[in-house]
Amino acid sequence: MPFPFSNLPLKVSPYYSRVSDLTANSTTPYNYPLIAFTPGYALQASELNEIQETFYLQQSLTQGMFAYWPLTGDVGRVGATLKYPMWNGAVPYNPNLVTFANGIVTVAKGWYLVTVGNSLKYWLYNQNDLTTTATTGQQIGFNLTFEFIPCSESQSAEGYVFTDNSAGYNNGNSCGAHRYKVIINNSLDVSTNPSRPIVELVTVGATTVCQYLNNLKIG
Repeated sequence: MPFPFSNLPLKVSPYYSRVSDLTANSTTPYNYPLIAFTPGYALQASELNEIQETFYLQQSLTQGMFAYWPLTGDVGRVGATLKYPMWNGAVPYNPNLVTFANGIVTVAKGWYLVTVGNSLKYWLYNQNDLTTTATTGQQIGFNLTFEFIPCSESQSAEGYVFTDNSAGYNNGNSCGAHRYKVIINNSLDVSTNPSRPIVELVTVGATTVCQYLNNLKIG
């Protein structure tokens, strides 16, 4: 499990929650924020345990984020307000995950609170350090892909790990729920058009000042 977590408590026998192994796996960035229960397949106890751990993981990240973020805003200006890091885009768990130096924006590995097109917010783990050159008037953010991953009886398929694991191993003859997967693609999305639907992390002003959407400057 990536920082700030270690393995979660329901990973062990006989509960076998998959969250510790599948959340931001060391080799593949699995982000499965939702379990898609499918008619005709047996409900697994491990899936119920995954619901619990996913809920508390998401909640813990939201609460823990505020330990790192300052309130921002020019309190000396009439009508100014202090702002929390809760814009509709992508918010890093720690503001230091994004840096700006010599015209380069770097988005580090870590957790990001992402607002998707249906206005749901998910904590997703970005598995790679991403960079792009910033120019004035840009919006910079994540490029996401969404898909359902079905449970599969084939050991070579991604969905094989969703088969029944109650015996401590995967039973390929007994499928379970599907997963809703969000992929952070291995490149940042850059736009000079504010109407373009990117998952926005930062903006770059006319004087090449890079800042978050709650006005906290970067670098």
